[in-house]
Amino acid sequence: MGLSTQDFVVAFRAFSTRACSPSEIRKALRVQASRFEKGRRLTLSESLVESGALSPFTAGELASNAPVHLRGDPEALTAAGELFLATETASEIELDRIVDSLTRPVDPRTLKEVPVPAGFSGYDISWEVGRSRTGSVYRGSKRGAATPVAIKVFRKDVFATDAAKAAFLERMASGSPEDGPGLIKVFEARDVDGHAVVVQEFVEGVPLDTLLGERKVSLRRGFEIVGRAAALVAPAHGRGVAHGRLSARGILVQSNDHPKIDGPHRPEGVTPADDVAVLGGVLYEIAAGAPPYGGFRSHRLKPPSHHNPACAGEAERIILKALARDPARRYPDARALSEDIGRFLRHEPVTADVDASEAAPPSRTHIAVPRRRRGWKIAIAAAAILVPATLYALLNTGGNPPAPAPVPPPVTAAPPPATPPSAPPPPVPAPAPPKVDPRVKELAAKGPLTPNEEIDFQMKASGLLAKRQFDELDRLAEEALIRGPEAGWAHYYRAFVALERGDDETSLKHADRALALGLNRTALFELRFDLRLARAEYRQALEELERLFPKESVSAANQEILRLNREISRDPNHAASYIRRGAMHLHRRLPGRAAEDFAKAVASGDSRADYFYALALKEEDKVAEAAEAVRRFLAAHGAIPGATEAKAFLALLPQ
Repeated sequence: MGLSTQDFVVAFRAFSTRACSPSEIRKALRVQASRFEKGRRLTLSESLVESGALSPFTAGELASNAPVHLRGDPEALTAAGELFLATETASEIELDRIVDSLTRPVDPRTLKEVPVPAGFSGYDISWEVGRSRTGSVYRGSKRGAATPVAIKVFRKDVFATDAAKAAFLERMASGSPEDGPGLIKVFEARDVDGHAVVVQEFVEGVPLDTLLGERKVSLRRGFEIVGRAAALVAPAHGRGVAHGRLSARGILVQSNDHPKIDGPHRPEGVTPADDVAVLGGVLYEIAAGAPPYGGFRSHRLKPPSHHNPACAGEAERIILKALARDPARRYPDARALSEDIGRFLRHEPVTADVDASEAAPPSRTHIAVPRRRRGWKIAIAAAAILVPATLYALLNTGGNPPAPAPVPPPVTAAPPPATPPSAPPPPVPAPAPPKVDPRVKELAAKGPLTPNEEIDFQMKASGLLAKRQFDELDRLAEEALIRGPEAGWAHYYRAFVALERGDDETSLKHADRALALGLNRTALFELRFDLRLARAEYRQALEELERLFPKESVSAANQEILRLNREISRDPNHAASYIRRGAMHLHRRLPGRAAEDFAKAVASGDSRADYFYALALKEEDKVAEAAEAVRRFLAAHGAIPGATEAKAFLALLPQ
């Protein structure tokens, strides 16, 4: 471990620009690990040059000190992070630290001022009042008038093309009187000397993100401000029109705590549900003191009460409903969100009915294993194995199904001499060949993936995972498996998606296959560990920990325990954290500490931990207590997958 920020930036830029392939970066990392120059380790850019992957000029460009926008290319961000995890160059904690440091808002004092273009006329400029990545804001007034206006001058490189800039200016100038007085009015928007310039109403106020950064917003005050902001955009939502540019920075808080909102952007394809999700993100930051998606795996959302236990309850439910994965489960518009915030502020019951599992990928140790029949899933799994095999047979027989094997004649015992021989039974008809899915046949006809196509597929899969587009990710991984060659990474992504859908059996099938194909990836081991916890197969969960934290990785195991300590200190009643920490203690051969954690997990409401508690007691030679604990587990959870394992464990205990 010990990844530097510069090395991460080099890898990110290499993926973003496709300057080199993942295999070349892996080779450079091996060179980096084995070479020292003048008592220091080579940087990644130097190792890329040393390994012949890049020229010194290109490597220098990748290692430049220019600002890097990680969130602008989530595919490259995910690919770089997963590569460092797979090669054990960095832990996820280190990656979170690096990514958060690179995505922290820039201090405006470090940015250059964008002067008012010389060709801008008709206004008197007073002074600069603000500065950001996109440009500068000036206070001024129209000549001959005393009313102040805000003049925004955008940097030239904000827009990728002149067409994009023209479209932006057109949208800014198309404000509607129906937007209401709460939205900042735009007087004019034009292109001046290559700069987009927007003149709008001047508001005496402070951006909400500034107040959040200065920790000047309490939970109640923040909900009041966002509730009022939601009410301001509600009229547009009532017409089915989204704002499209909401943000904490675009909400200006006046001295009376009444907000004014930056003018609408109205990009194509944005819906009121998207605006609701943005306001939910602002509420999350108010409640948690941190943005909703941070760190390397930014698609993972923790309930805000993990950061701030004081917001647990109805405030958290409002936030989670606004951030629901499925837009249909969010508030339908800003008015509904504003009304629910009002109920919360009046101490009335709220209507929010979304839990954390719907607002973000489920916490793996919280996935309940429903009591359901699994026969149909086994049939689907068998069909999934049978269809590719049949397709292979079809493609290797010129498109015609192979002739059925001849049915051997029945074997009958010799009859007694006096009894005439009986007629042979009719031949058993051959089963009809299974039908081949046309999509499977079409994909297989494309032929196996080339090495370059496989790299492209993996890059795209990383991006889809970062964007949480699970249906597309599943189809992409399925295509990779149909076309071949069979690859562990594709099975890993299908396992991940299946777990997100609550289908733990399909997830386990793909995870097992990924492991059998030799995928040696920390993320896979973590997924398998979470699967075993979800199924309460705790002895197998400990086996997965052996892969995830081998004996030589003591530091990584200690970091995980420290992380769980912080989680428990924030939420002392979080059973899943006690179970994970107890498993880590049992892995480290500390059964006494493990037993304490499992007992606390049971006391916190997860009685499945009784089985883990029994495993810890057995290690302490408390056999009678272990047997009693596992019997309690079986009485309460006899229908879940872990029950089979628990019964075998109970049978081995001395009676």
